[in-house]
Amino acid sequence: MTGEDRLKKIKFVFMIITVFLIAACNENPEIIQFKTKDKALDNYIADQNIQGNIELLTTISNEKLLVAKSIENSYFIGELIETNKGFYAERISDNVQLEMGGSWPIITMDGNKYTSLLSNV
Repeated sequence: MTGEDRLKKIKFVFMIITVFLIAACNENPEIIQFKTKDKALDNYIADQNIQGNIELLTTISNEKLLVAKSIENSYFIGELIETNKGFYAERISDNVQLEMGGSWPIITMDGNKYTSLLSNV
């Protein structure tokens, strides 16, 4: 085996390893998008097992936030996203247990920071 052949094999192995590393580092699986907001919301409600109310709020940056009551006194926030391929909704906060009310920070998909204030009255 010549030095040139050995170099070609090393390059080939390096390329294969690089492809595997790139594939392994891809943390965002393919997002399923829907043609309508309603279908995206229906999928989100089923996927997140939402048993209570869901409210759509629009921020000053025109982001569509979804405030959901999952079970008694347990809330979380998601976001409805529109792309050139359609619509999808994604959860952007953990569940928060609220007896009377409370607040917690959230960061939208665009990186905007807000504080959610909810009152359970």
